[in-house]
Amino acid sequence: MKKVLFLVLMCTVFGFTTRDTNVESTAFKVAPESTLSVVGTSNVKGFECDYNFIEFKSPIPVYYHIEGHKIKFTNSALVLNNINFDCGGKGINRDFKDIIKTKKHPHIRLILKEIENYKKQNNVQVVVDITMAGVTNTYKVPIVFNKTEKLEVIGNLNLLLDDFNIETPSKLFGLVKIDNHVEIAFKLFLEEV
Repeated sequence: MKKVLFLVLMCTVFGFTTRDTNVESTAFKVAPESTLSVVGTSNVKGFECDYNFIEFKSPIPVYYHIEGHKIKFTNSALVLNNINFDCGGKGINRDFKDIIKTKKHPHIRLILKEIENYKKQNNVQVVVDITMAGVTNTYKVPIVFNKTEKLEVIGNLNLLLDDFNIETPSKLFGLVKIDNHVEIAFKLFLEEV
């Protein structure tokens, strides 16, 4: 009797489960001429930390399906190794890596969730989860893209450090304070592989 109940239960569960057969996949390589900068200010002067894509060699797998006017993604992430950021000097590089808690959380993950109104010309809204310093937040990012021999993706995202439980640091006994607001500016060149 238990076997029959188990069989009926399994048939019922699988009978109401639908498998999405429209999931497609591809992969992109980030070209070395791509740029991504974290730009911030302090009460003394600004700083800019640029990501070095020369070290970024692995293709990024992308899994997606179309749902109405949206492209939805699963398991599609750009993982940035924190040690590849260059802020222009050893001291500020060390400070930046300390601020984003590199020892405990060595990567920043940008997880692509969906593209809204993908049928629009060259401007779309992208929903992305960003994980930094062990904290994940969801953002809608306006993106401009151009397709030539490579896919060019351009955008800016403003965020607050305290959204990631990052305390804005101060240096020189509190005389220099980093502002809470930073901007991520990017121009990615993607090649489908």
